[in-house]
Amino acid sequence: MKSGFVSVLGLPNVGKSSLINKLVKHKICIVTSKPQTTRDQIQAVAHWDKSDTQVVFIDTPGLFDPSRRLGKAMVSRAKKSINEIDLILYMIDASHNFNEKDQKIWDSVDLPHEKIIILINKVDLLKGENDLIQLIDKINKFTNIETIVPISVKDNYKIDLLKNLIKDNLEEGPVYYPKDMLTDKDKKFMIKELIRESIIKNVYEELPYVVAIIIKDFSDKYIKATIICEKESQKGILIGSKGSMIKKIGKESRKKIEKFLDKNVYLELVVNVKKNWRKDERILRDLGYID
Repeated sequence: MKSGFVSVLGLPNVGKSSLINKLVKHKICIVTSKPQTTRDQIQAVAHWDKSDTQVVFIDTPGLFDPSRRLGKAMVSRAKKSINEIDLILYMIDASHNFNEKDQKIWDSVDLPHEKIIILINKVDLLKGENDLIQLIDKINKFTNIETIVPISVKDNYKIDLLKNLIKDNLEEGPVYYPKDMLTDKDKKFMIKELIRESIIKNVYEELPYVVAIIIKDFSDKYIKATIICEKESQKGILIGSKGSMIKKIGKESRKKIEKFLDKNVYLELVVNVKKNWRKDERILRDLGYID
């Protein structure tokens, strides 16, 4: 039996959550086209029975240059995930051509080179094989990492090869989680994430990072959640004209939650204003973003 912990790192929106969902074969991490969707460190468990392998993937917030207390907490968690893991998958967006921002972030994180596999995701966006060869050469010269794998999560390109490569880099080890356990997060956390996913989808342009979710009540068929924002104007956007937006968010969230829980539920959403909550350590601690 092979097993181990694999951390997935990279800039925001390179496809970390999508890759983990693909490898686990379940939707554990919420996915949107918007950067910094992932805020928390999430463990997702892959049970590869055919190869007798269990992999605990750690989905991390994207590495970026943070300005607010929340952003700093997100980056801190991403960097902490490097410690005591067996393998690092460092993801790069092929369309960015490993630019100055990629290079700056790479240099800002002290990574153990012997544990790293670099993944170039979204290679379907490149014009041809020559562009890919040049990009691999550029990354290799800058990072000194030999194992660089081009993939496309969307097209399932070289995902099986990656699975074999992950297995080859793990040692014999114990079973960390039972086969019916897909994540270390509880149901409340997953429900909060599904609601936040619906909010990001519908109001991201007006409210990119200003919402958080608190579950107030959680019973067999009834869930009450509070959406926190920072200003009254933001509350107005979330509620919408005659309550149209909050109804839309609620409807989409309820469908996702019912699929996740495999049962019908009644979902009630409330919007509250907490001024500058992303800078307030007490609120961030209550929400679980900092220890």
